[in-house]
Amino acid sequence: MVDAAAIAEDLDDLVDARVDDLAERYELGRVIGEGRFSQVHAGKRAGRTPTLVALKVIELEVLLEDEEALEMLEAEVVALRRASGLGVSHVVRLHE
Repeated sequence: MVDAAAIAEDLDDLVDARVDDLAERYELGRVIGEGRFSQVHAGKRAGRTPTLVALKVIELEVLLEDEEALEMLEAEVVALRRASGLGVSHVVRLHE
């Protein structure tokens, strides 16, 4: 079992926004995929021209119980940030 404080610190390094902030900016839709530690939902970003997005909802309980899941999440975020920065057209863009 992983220390909850250590998980919280690691997650702070990974995320750019909190759930409360995201709830104001996105409308959560149906589940379109599931994985080891999360569900992916279809969604819309609010604004004058709503944008279709995929929102990953991470299950904190899984990360608390499975250190490898946290490592997988960290690797995924790093890869998406790199790909987003390169402007690769066939890779999903990481917004937050």
